[in-house]
Amino acid sequence: MATEIPFVVNYDPEGIDERFTYTLSVRIIDADGNLLFINDTSTPGMVDGEPVADAEVEVIDGEAAAAEAEALMAEAQESPEA
Repeated sequence: MATEIPFVVNYDPEGIDERFTYTLSVRIIDADGNLLFINDTSTPGMVDGEPVADAEVEVIDGEAAAAEAEALMAEAQESPEA
């Protein structure tokens, strides 16, 4: 089930360098600071000095991603070094 959360990014147009591409980074946390969702892919927010209209940022479950990373780290620590 997908849920859309509308958002607006305020920025200073004078601080934008048209030579760069700017990306959006999303972290959704709860009131206790626990990570709920995060994006794991690059999402353009501004290209050639112009904002991307109607940008959609796909997010993943933060707890599931953290658990997967911990499992990979544990597996790597258990494996004999090559």
